[in-house]
Amino acid sequence: MKKLLKTKNILAALSLSVWCVAPQVYASGPKPVPLDGIAYEVGKTMRDNLRGLLGQRVTVRLRGASVVTGRVKAVGDQLLHLEGLDQKEFFDALVSIPEIVAIEARFRQYAR
Repeated sequence: MKKLLKTKNILAALSLSVWCVAPQVYASGPKPVPLDGIAYEVGKTMRDNLRGLLGQRVTVRLRGASVVTGRVKAVGDQLLHLEGLDQKEFFDALVSIPEIVAIEARFRQYAR
């Protein structure tokens, strides 16, 4: 019986030490930092937000569930020019801005 209690106490102490140390180990890892110059402007149009992402890699979701990912090369009144498409390095795309329902862009990266 004493051996069983001693084993339970050791296990309890080990589990307590793991719970105390784990958050510190996790907290000491790399931290995400915001990328400079990247922001959404919710008071502006989809076109204006795309202009703010010139040169950035974005994913646009279109009506009908199509998804296109590439680097924003140019933004016109009705069309978006994406270059270097994912899975198609030598292809560009023209996307109708009124068909875009969502824009995804990377806003953070890990500090080095």
